[in-house]
Amino acid sequence: MDWKEVAINKSLAARCSSSVVMSYGFLMSIMRISECNLTFPLMKEPRHRLKQERFNDSEGNTVTSSYDFTGNQAQEKTSVPCKPVNNNLFLKVYKTGSSTVTNIFNRYGDKRDLIFALPTEDSFHWPLRFEETTRYITMLRDPPAQLESVFNYYDIYRKTFQPQSSTMTPLESFFQNITFYRSSRVLDGLGVDLNLLKNPSLFDLGLDKEYHENLTMVQDYIRFLQQEFDLVMLMEYFDESLVLLKRQLCWKMEDILFFKLNERVQKEKQHISNQVREQIKKWNSADVLLYDAFNQTLWQKIMKEGPDFFVDLSIFKKEKEAMKNKCLRKGKFLTKLWLRKKVQGYKLKTNISKELNTTCTKMTMNELKYLSYLQRKLTKQLQDDDDNRIGPIRMTR
Repeated sequence: MDWKEVAINKSLAARCSSSVVMSYGFLMSIMRISECNLTFPLMKEPRHRLKQERFNDSEGNTVTSSYDFTGNQAQEKTSVPCKPVNNNLFLKVYKTGSSTVTNIFNRYGDKRDLIFALPTEDSFHWPLRFEETTRYITMLRDPPAQLESVFNYYDIYRKTFQPQSSTMTPLESFFQNITFYRSSRVLDGLGVDLNLLKNPSLFDLGLDKEYHENLTMVQDYIRFLQQEFDLVMLMEYFDESLVLLKRQLCWKMEDILFFKLNERVQKEKQHISNQVREQIKKWNSADVLLYDAFNQTLWQKIMKEGPDFFVDLSIFKKEKEAMKNKCLRKGKFLTKLWLRKKVQGYKLKTNISKELNTTCTKMTMNELKYLSYLQRKLTKQLQDDDDNRIGPIRMTR
């Protein structure tokens, strides 16, 4: 184990014991300190010795092409029957559209009565290892847009960075005093978590902030993530990412239909000037490297899918719009999350079938509501199993 492994593993171990982790299904969808999921040594003994790219051809078969980690093709492409992938881990990164993706995974597992891993209290007791067949998936967002979303969604600007003039935005005020705010101790005193503002994606994916200014460490860690994750989706190409997800997991089009969840009301969205955008990119330079790397990776995967991918994309957009028309009433509605926090919401049509109403309702459920539903469902299943069990239950140590 080299010095990089020791540095990262030490930083992860220090935080995993106090992590607050929430799981939303047969996947693990991680709020807050999600880096505890990454239990594999950096650049040592990777999860897959051969990296396999999987995609569906026009006849629904999975085409697999294997590469070694240098990018050299290791074997010819072969066609095998397409089989849905059910073992998936989704790592949730703050304000990247991941609440909507979490709902998609929740509905997929719920519909098929797959096994859900749910926390007993407020922790999942990381680190844990997962089956070799598990697909690792996550989502990223353009760093300036992500920081603006975090800044306003969590009302950070109300607590701290009030503009000094009527022509200055809260973000401009923050960057005007960036030297002062760079210290986590200063931000902690203001009730603000630096990890929400400083390279939040890379932090959520497991690299401690003390290494974010080390270019070599950041580049090595990005290469590790490229080996570890089977698919990294991007919010800016949300539909394209979901169609790629569908094809790589051999899912159906209906499995990836969605309504946007936890979207801020328009008045809470803040315009980013070119100057502030460049300041954010400099401030979160490690996240910029991360995003650019997976932007390139995403489009490489899409291009390998061939022309049929864009046929699928067109069909998906039409079916998504059709689902909105079936389920939702027209108009602007709000949903209360906590205290005074409200986000854009939905109201369902009243003249729809019971089956469609159930589907539409689940498509509008945020993480916490779905988690409560899954806990109730799992509890009932366990109670039913106990009622049907013959003879006493013998506990073993």
